[in-house]
Amino acid sequence: MTMWLLADRLRRSLLVLPTLWGVAGVALAGGTLGVDRASIAGGLPWVLSSDNARPLLATLAGAMITALVVVFWIPA
Repeated sequence: MTMWLLADRLRRSLLVLPTLWGVAGVALAGGTLGVDRASIAGGLPWVLSSDNARPLLATLAGAMITALVVVFWIPA
């Protein structure tokens, strides 16, 4: 019974979940920095240049705007 109470208190805590998200964010930042360092060193063959990234980001922005228009167009 005490394990259930401890699990319930941890689930309701205002400190545990944000701390876990913070640790996950730091780990993700470290991973992306590692990929960035490997791409600069020439270890990754599929690295995009800024010329290749612009159309990709423009497509993503257009898709997000389209999705927002559709969501807000539908009456509640």
